[in-house]
Amino acid sequence: MNLVPNRLHYISIAALALTMIAVQILLSRIFSVVFYYHFAFAGVTFAMLGLTIGALRVYTLPKRFLPERVDVECAHHSVLAALLLTASVLLLVDIPGRLIGMVETHGSIQGLLVGLFGLSCLLGVAGFIKAFVDIGVAVTLLLTYFPAHTSRLYAVDLASAALGCLLVILTLKFLDPISLLLLLSAMLALLSWVILKPQGSNRRLSLTRIAALSLCALLAVQSVSYASGDPVFRVRIGKFVALENLIFERWNTYSHVAVFPTPIKSPDGWGFGSNFDIKNYPDTEQYKLKIDADASTVLTRFDGDTGKVGYLKYDITNLGYHLRKVGHAAVIGVGGGRDVLSALTFGADKITGIEINPAIFEALNKRFYEYTGKLSSYPNVQLVNAEARSYISSSSAAYDMVQISLIDTWAATAAGGLALSENKLYTTEAWTEFLTRLNDGGMLAVSRWFIPGQHQGELYRMLSIAADALKTINPAANIRDHVLAANANHIVTVVVSKSPFTPQEIANFMKTCQQYGFKPLLSPQQSFDIIADTITTGNASSAFYESHPLDYSAPTDDRPFFFNMARFSQVLLQPTTGNYNLINNMAVYVLFFLSAATAVAMGYCVLRPFFKQFRERRLQWSSCSSYITYFMCIGLGFMFIEMSLMQRLMIFLGHPVYGLSVILFTMLLFSGIGSYTVKDAAPSARSFMQRPALLCLLLVATGFAIPPVMTSLAHYDTLTRIAASVVLLAPISFFMGMMFPLGVGAASRNNADLLPWLWALNGVASVFASIFAVAVSMSYGISFAYMVGVGCYMICTVICLRWRNSAV
Repeated sequence: MNLVPNRLHYISIAALALTMIAVQILLSRIFSVVFYYHFAFAGVTFAMLGLTIGALRVYTLPKRFLPERVDVECAHHSVLAALLLTASVLLLVDIPGRLIGMVETHGSIQGLLVGLFGLSCLLGVAGFIKAFVDIGVAVTLLLTYFPAHTSRLYAVDLASAALGCLLVILTLKFLDPISLLLLLSAMLALLSWVILKPQGSNRRLSLTRIAALSLCALLAVQSVSYASGDPVFRVRIGKFVALENLIFERWNTYSHVAVFPTPIKSPDGWGFGSNFDIKNYPDTEQYKLKIDADASTVLTRFDGDTGKVGYLKYDITNLGYHLRKVGHAAVIGVGGGRDVLSALTFGADKITGIEINPAIFEALNKRFYEYTGKLSSYPNVQLVNAEARSYISSSSAAYDMVQISLIDTWAATAAGGLALSENKLYTTEAWTEFLTRLNDGGMLAVSRWFIPGQHQGELYRMLSIAADALKTINPAANIRDHVLAANANHIVTVVVSKSPFTPQEIANFMKTCQQYGFKPLLSPQQSFDIIADTITTGNASSAFYESHPLDYSAPTDDRPFFFNMARFSQVLLQPTTGNYNLINNMAVYVLFFLSAATAVAMGYCVLRPFFKQFRERRLQWSSCSSYITYFMCIGLGFMFIEMSLMQRLMIFLGHPVYGLSVILFTMLLFSGIGSYTVKDAAPSARSFMQRPALLCLLLVATGFAIPPVMTSLAHYDTLTRIAASVVLLAPISFFMGMMFPLGVGAASRNNADLLPWLWALNGVASVFASIFAVAVSMSYGISFAYMVGVGCYMICTVICLRWRNSAV
């Protein structure tokens, strides 16, 4: 094939690549609201699987996808993808709520409601996968039917994907995901119309024109209605909770934030002690604010009288205030301002409230500013919209207490599905940083979920983190003298003191527990059980942690998966056990499910075509084995490297959104530039020898450089850390971008007809890697996952050295 691409081909692949990455990110947001945050990651898998099936269709139907039909087929599949994206998002988020509303009106049974919801969601997910298949067909045609120009087309593909990341970040501030998906759909339909125009008037052109104009009209209606505050289409059900008649709603790259219309008329607390009498506070009024239709906080009506919120003294989350006088308090996760009210109630001299989510910050500081008592107007209160760990580490302030009360949004950011933004608050390095920023008598107070005999794992993990952090800042510390813990109403609060608690403070702790109805769990004289005792006496070895079915060891920045304690080896053999939280550990089940789906896809995409070709005597293993291995390895390698770097550098950059705006954007952009440098389909022997070898050297060097760079620059400003990340990522990304066009150049000499299949193999490997990169990180650490990616590229380097002798 000696086809030459024109300007429309480059525009087409740019639009398709931008749409592909943007829809993946939007699905992570939508899935996190409609289902649970674990399923947000499935959007990436569905996209890569669809791309793979699309490539396989091109390979298995050569008589349909003739070179002379490239334009027609690209236009046809692009407009189909546009229509499917529109229909699928409505089926997934809007139509289920309408159907259930209609059924409830007629008094139908609950089972029918669940069935309607499930069917609509299933059709929506299937529609998205089919849309990805159509995009995959068009992308495959453009990347493999112009082999002499693949490097430039692939460069445009990667650069446009990078722009797609920025598009989502910028537009989600003004548009909801439905509007943005309609925008992408309208763009694809209009492009199809332009491509078909030169063919003159025909039925296909007329239908495409109608589709394009209809989608544009739908986009206009949705965008205008969303801007007015009453969108025509919206997410109407999230996790089986109705999301109708909301008085505040915002989408962003962190989450969907909604305030429900009916206020709560009694105190809402996390863990009230047994001595609390709710009747003493009849005038309390609070609005419920939910994050991704699940995790919640409250916006409290406050007139400045702290006596009216005196119930906060009975909440176990405020245990630290009972132990010592707090001068300067840092509240991580302001939410609706409840912990700020606690600090005011206990008379803190200065309060710094830190909230990462701008939508929640807007609700507290703008929409409900008067209702919540104008908290930011208090002279001793400072509220900041920032990532807490980064803010505290870079601040010169010293604190008397850092409070973290149940910070778990159960919401996946747009940067990834299985790594929550809060995970980096629950690592040994994070707690070490917090303890370092405390005054000598300062305390770190962290509250988590706790149900004796059922869900104790988070307590054990907090104690493990506390033990390791205390030993880091003071190797001679007696851990038991620095830690107190108590629980009430399914909540446990662990208070870690930088200096040892005095006997008087311990006595005060016991008195407080008795007065307010808290149950003491841990003190120098008391331990909850043998596991807690072993951890806090410093006797918890690796063998001790391995002896338990759940992983209670301290998470680190290299394994920041605090909420996922289930071991992969135990999930199928022991699906339920004491201390097991199914929702938080569901990620492991999702990974197993996706792994099984990937195995089926691998068999379908690899084995079926292989045996078909073998039977027809058109394929010899010896002639294509190196190409198969190569294209699968670059798919595996790129995803392992990309995902491990995103997880690691998001902690360094101090903001989950930077995973898209800096890390992914930099990698895709410089990969595109690297691809552009491979300028023809017959790379020289020198290219096969030097470029892959330089890539491997740079990958190894970067892997060793990242930890010391993160440590040495952790306290620098954000711009400096962003610049350092770009410097680290640009060289390796530049050379990784060369690997695909190098493979196309080698394969096109003798096996050009295999290129669509090889592209499909690359896609299958990417699906596989997108799942197992997370699994490997959870089990063995992010650094190990990175080295797996390096190993894949080393295999590619060996193959390239074999190819160099036959290079033109």
